[in-house]
Amino acid sequence: MPPSSLVPRPSPPVPIIAPGLPAVGGNGSNYSALFLFGAVASILGALAVRFVRSVE
Repeated sequence: MPPSSLVPRPSPPVPIIAPGLPAVGGNGSNYSALFLFGAVASILGALAVRFVRSVE
């Protein structure tokens, strides 16, 4: 099994979680939570990429 298949990818949970984030708070227009989640997801993705040493 190649090592790349053992690394969890952050992108699959994002499309599942993101549509429900504007509903946080009750009125359905909480875009601050959506943008904050996007920022956190992008930072986690950038940190995960830093550990990639080579591409086979």
